[in-house]
Order: sequence, then structure tokens, then C-alpha cells
Amino acid sequence: PRSLYVHNGSGIIERNSGWTSGFKNIEVKYSAGFTLPDEESGGDYTLPEDIILAVKRMSARIYEKRTAEGISSAENISYKDFLDEDIKSTMSSYYKFR
Repeated sequence: PRSLYVHNGSGIIERNSGWTSGFKNIEVKYSAGFTLPDEESGGDYTLPEDIILAVKRMSARIYEKRTAEGISSAENISYKDFLDEDIKSTMSSYYKFR
């Protein structure tokens, strides 16, 4: 049986055997995802360079096609249309497309 159960909607964690009494005596470590680049981190991030390049290429593709395809509002853009095979190939090792 599972000893921990996470309620994804609320973020509540339950433990079958209960918790020790007291305050600030439980530590939770999150070990998934990437640290994003920003000015405050001083370049210290874990987001892979190939993902950064893929996002830049997709952004450039969206920018280039905005007038060619008559895009006048971000409300009507389907971003999956801008994921060509090179971007899908880069991202496939990090995410499974459905």
C-alpha cells in the first residue's frame, strides 16, 4: 500500500501512518522540472540549451507568419501549427506529444 497520497488539486499530502507532532519539522524536496534563465539567477539555470533554441525558433516562426497568414490577434493562434518536425524532434526527448 502507498504510504503517501498527494491530492493534486489542493496540494494536500496525506500519510497513512500520520505525521509527527510539532511545527516546521517536515521537509519537502521537489526534484523535477528546470530552473529557468533570468536576470536574477546570473545565468545559473538548468533549462537545456536545445529547448531554449527550439522556443526561440518557434517564436521567430510565429512572428514571421503573423502578417503572412493574417493573424491579427493572439486569441486565434493555434501554436501547435508552429511545431514543425525539427522542433518536435528536439522536444521529443523531454516530452511525449499526444
